[in-house]
Amino acid sequence: MAARVIQVMESSSKRPGDARADTEVCHENIARLSEAYFEMIALMSNLPALTRSSGESSSDVNRDSDQHLFDIFQRQRTSYLITLHVIKVLVLNSAIQCKMTEVIGLSADAMTLSMRQIELAQDFLNALESVPFLHLQAEGEPSVEKIRRVGSLLLELAHSAENDVVKSQANQSAMRLVDMLVRLNSKASDVLGQQT
Repeated sequence: MAARVIQVMESSSKRPGDARADTEVCHENIARLSEAYFEMIALMSNLPALTRSSGESSSDVNRDSDQHLFDIFQRQRTSYLITLHVIKVLVLNSAIQCKMTEVIGLSADAMTLSMRQIELAQDFLNALESVPFLHLQAEGEPSVEKIRRVGSLLLELAHSAENDVVKSQANQSAMRLVDMLVRLNSKASDVLGQQT
């Protein structure tokens, strides 16, 4: 659903101005996109109870097979949480790039968008730090690529923002992600480190 929202925003933004001139059609398209975005957010908000908390290994998990299944579940939970947070960041970034922030219920005000970008990036960081590090390692390069992507967007924001507080917050969050990549011993940390 997120991919569809991003794809429609990108294709709509590439249309020539006269193709978007019919404001009634434009408002209908935005309304449909907003509805799809809302459905996506609703799906993310209605997480199964088991994915909402990390769930410590219970005392009932005493056999090796039970512990193995519990570990598999926790790794899947880690992947699920990271992916959900990255989706939110990417949809916001796409809306900003396509100048269609009204689709996600935001004004085009630069400060508002910057604050939202930092807020979502910090939610992503909190999710990363809430899961066992071993599970991030088990995710391997797909996890690293998601971290790198968010880090790149934060560095871009740190370099392009006019507000010093936004620059500082974006840079601090990006550095936390670089530290995470270094701990994961990823080549992506070298790339991000060179961009700072």
